[in-house]
Amino acid sequence: MGGWIAMGRPQEPQILYLFTATQVEKIRGDLRILEILQQKDEQANLNLGDPASFLNVYDPDKEVQKVSEFMANGMTPAQVSATLDAQQANTQANEGDWLLQLFGGAATAPATAQSPVPQSSDHIDAWPGLFKGEYDFARAALLQLAPARDWLQWSTNDAAQGLAITAPPDLQERLRQLPREVRSSNDRYELCADPARVMQAIEQARQARAEDETWPQLHYLWPQHPIVDWLVDRIITLFGRHRAPVIQSHYLQPGEQAFVMMGLVPNRKANRCWSTGRWPAGNPASRLRWSPTMPLCSVLG
Repeated sequence: MGGWIAMGRPQEPQILYLFTATQVEKIRGDLRILEILQQKDEQANLNLGDPASFLNVYDPDKEVQKVSEFMANGMTPAQVSATLDAQQANTQANEGDWLLQLFGGAATAPATAQSPVPQSSDHIDAWPGLFKGEYDFARAALLQLAPARDWLQWSTNDAAQGLAITAPPDLQERLRQLPREVRSSNDRYELCADPARVMQAIEQARQARAEDETWPQLHYLWPQHPIVDWLVDRIITLFGRHRAPVIQSHYLQPGEQAFVMMGLVPNRKANRCWSTGRWPAGNPASRLRWSPTMPLCSVLG
């Protein structure tokens, strides 16, 4: 059985199959197995887009060896078909489960699994922030950048923790670095900070037909999304040279000032280190006291 695909051509590719005709009954049984493989291949191309998921070896030589073992073991065509279906339905052979697990879905770990080994990263606290979550930051950033929605079209949904934004030219240029299937044809993007809704969108995309859009229409709103990176860069450029944002806090003593600074001084895990300088109240001539940032954030609430 063989075939060829016209790659990089404007015409629709054709997949052809070539079988050897025989009158020998034993060989005719083996050919029936090859016909089943053809049917599975066509089914995968129509529904899944990955015929290799039936054999789950992802290597041409190993696929030939596996089919040869089916024939050598005397398996009937019905047994081969059942084996391929069971292999394809195995959740461990599904390449999309890792993405669902990222949002708390898909298969769960076996009950007999051992407890995870503690990692050094477990002792690293999350960075302090002024916002409850990524959605609150994105909404505040959009309000600061384009309150009148003149040059930037956007909308938010507080109940769903989601937002929609039409990418302006500079954001479109940045998003061109992404794969084509990720980019929107009309430059309109929807993001959501609710993992459950994102997981549902991923599942709907996985169930779509081959000719439909197979990339989730709803993006996960998290710090590493390119649109969030663009928002951060845009907000930073709002401050001119030799300027910094000022926050009033009633947790500081009257006349006391605190400065949060970031330096490119990594620790042993190559993480950036933040430091805080506090000027005692009522004594401008006193020396600046340095302290870690996290305790100060706890003091400031």
